Amino acid sequence: MFPTHKDCRNFKDGNCILLGIPVDPNKPACPRFIAKSITPQMSLAYHDFSSLHNAKNGMPKVSLIDLRNRLDKAEVKLREIKAMLNNIK
Repeated sequence: MFPTHKDCRNFKDGNCILLGIPVDPNKPACPRFIAKSITPQMSLAYHDFSSLHNAKNGMPKVSLIDLRNRLDKAEVKLREIKAMLNNIK
């Protein structure tokens, strides 16, 4: 079982307060998931999720720093696009 948005510290009233977007509370959480409280089940689930990027199982090793930088750039671009769309309305 994967952690869900509702289990994340950044989830409040149906929104991701980190990204400022509405999210389905029952969908799998994003890579920036921070548990509200750690339970053995959640800890195991998150461990299983992160192991998908393990070279031992044939998946390529991923640089988390690179992924975070790419995600940050994408978030900035998305905010710019949203601002442009709001100006069109």
